[in-house]
Amino acid sequence: MKKNKTFILLIITLLTVFIAACENPLEMNSTDSNDKVVVNEELNESNEETYNGSPSNNNDNVSDESNNQDTASTDNFEQVEDPNDSEENDPLASYSVAEIEYARVWLEVVNNRDIETLNVGYISAGEPVGQYEGKSVKYPEDVVHLFTDFLAGGNVFYSSNGDGSITLYDVPTRWPTPEDLKEERNQTMEEYTQSIIDNPQQVMIDPGDDEEVENIIKKIEVVY
Repeated sequence: MKKNKTFILLIITLLTVFIAACENPLEMNSTDSNDKVVVNEELNESNEETYNGSPSNNNDNVSDESNNQDTASTDNFEQVEDPNDSEENDPLASYSVAEIEYARVWLEVVNNRDIETLNVGYISAGEPVGQYEGKSVKYPEDVVHLFTDFLAGGNVFYSSNGDGSITLYDVPTRWPTPEDLKEERNQTMEEYTQSIIDNPQQVMIDPGDDEEVENIIKKIEVVY
């Protein structure tokens, strides 16, 4: 009878130990689970703070950089000018069409850059070709006279055709006298001047170098 009681007590003790052993892992698992939940919550809170903080600031920085780049790009665009519209890039932009024409004609026909003054005169249609008014034929059109202060510097009589070419009249720098013409050419002054009007040259004018043209323009002086 005592043995049976002892045996029963032993079994109860073993069961108690076994049950206790089974419960402890559950508690440990529960504790681990709770710890994991706490850790996860802390990580989530940290991520939320990071998301609400740094990324936002990064986005702001990126936005600011983008705006700065856009502003810089706009500033650069506003500073760029069309070379064709800039007077700095076109030295002839401030001069008249007539002034540019005079200089280009002079450079094309005479090509004398070493002058102090380019004199310009206007001859109306109907004015005599030569200096001997009563013995000379008359110009059939308006003519421009380009010349320097010195006879040897050059002398040009022309009319513009409006297409980049001119009608060039071979008017002499030094006029012969009627007596000289009669003796040397057996011509009258009227015949001589008529030959000038009847035999002009058509000359195409090269635009030339803008700086050289401007240099001549600066020396232009209208005298009549």
